[in-house]
Amino acid sequence: MKYTVEKNKIKKQYGSALILAVVLSSLLAIVGVLFLMTSRINKMATSAIEDDRQLNYAIESVIAKISEQLVDDIPGKVNQFEEYYDFADANNIWLAELEPYESGGDYFWRQISDITGILGSNRASVPALVISGYAPIPDANNPVADADGDGISDSRWVLLDGINSKNGKPIYAAVRIIDNSAMLNVNTGYKFDPSDPNATIFQVDGKNQLQINIMSLAGWAGDPPTSSDELDLLFERANNGNGNNPFDLDAYLK
Repeated sequence: MKYTVEKNKIKKQYGSALILAVVLSSLLAIVGVLFLMTSRINKMATSAIEDDRQLNYAIESVIAKISEQLVDDIPGKVNQFEEYYDFADANNIWLAELEPYESGGDYFWRQISDITGILGSNRASVPALVISGYAPIPDANNPVADADGDGISDSRWVLLDGINSKNGKPIYAAVRIIDNSAMLNVNTGYKFDPSDPNATIFQVDGKNQLQINIMSLAGWAGDPPTSSDELDLLFERANNGNGNNPFDLDAYLK
């Protein structure tokens, strides 16, 4: 009888050891899973940082290229064509048109920004299409893009040479540069030359902001403006009733 009791005690001790082994194995498995999860999270965070760093490099590269184009556009620079204007043409390929033109019911840009010089003739007659901001880069035959995010294509995708993602994939950029100074300001424009209402565009000296021929827009569409139309526009612009003289352009300019 005593042997049986002792034997049962021995069996109970064996059972406790087995339970302890299972518990320890489970704890080790949990610790291992937590370690793998932590490693995975750290790897994802590192990958995101690397991606962000590569994109920052790409952005800095594009900005540097734009700055280089603007510096090269300064008149008087060595080997630079002497042009004292900024207009979307062959002498300013970095500059894009402000508005598209209509042809056959469709709209096109006469010129889009080309900061790399590789677009060539592809910078002209670019279609202004409604596109999604999340659309993938199209095929090479129609790589239009929406650089300013208004839902209308206004540029083309350009491959950034020598810059890749951490996975070795190429990075593309779409750039649109416009000249805000070229936008018409109806609050300051008057005629080409305030001292000579009959002056031609060739007599403009650019000495002030009044030398924009807003008076030509004073009449109805298709009709030349009359002196009465110009007077009405001047009175409206000078806030008639506040004691301002619409014809005192020097005071208005100040």
